Amino acid sequence: MTAKQMIVLFFSALISYCVIFLVIRLSGKRTLSKMNAFDFIITVTMGAVFGSTLLNYQTKLVQGIYVIALLLLFQFTTSLLSSHFSLMESFLRAQPTLLYYKGMYKDRNLKKERISRAEVVQVVREHGIGKMEDVEAVVLEPNGSLSVIKVQAESKQPLDTLENLKN
Repeated sequence: MTAKQMIVLFFSALISYCVIFLVIRLSGKRTLSKMNAFDFIITVTMGAVFGSTLLNYQTKLVQGIYVIALLLLFQFTTSLLSSHFSLMESFLRAQPTLLYYKGMYKDRNLKKERISRAEVVQVVREHGIGKMEDVEAVVLEPNGSLSVIKVQAESKQPLDTLENLKN
């Protein structure tokens, strides 16, 4: 690599980095939050475009920035549509799944989601709960995390956070 190529690469990397940083900051917190499948695809693709822009001399800096901006525009448009149209949201986003409820493991859901009972017990322990009977529910969230809901003392009303979950 010649000195001129190294200088061009340095400034391309610097400008690309600054543009990606600026665009991600402008796109909001959602871009960096726990990712769903769509966010993951956008993030990986942005990384590939960034790398290609830096390492492939035939890819111009402006082309790389344009593609990254398009990807973030797609992400913004998709999240806007999914927040306004429930059909679009259900198509793009996974739904939470009930894995354990009132002392019963939901074995069909555990198998479907490829989660073992041991993993459920582990996340309960991580929440500082020593007995499964103190757990009302364990839910696999759309971002892949497991939520634990403790038994509500003396409450006879159903938990509204568990409505519309896959049984």
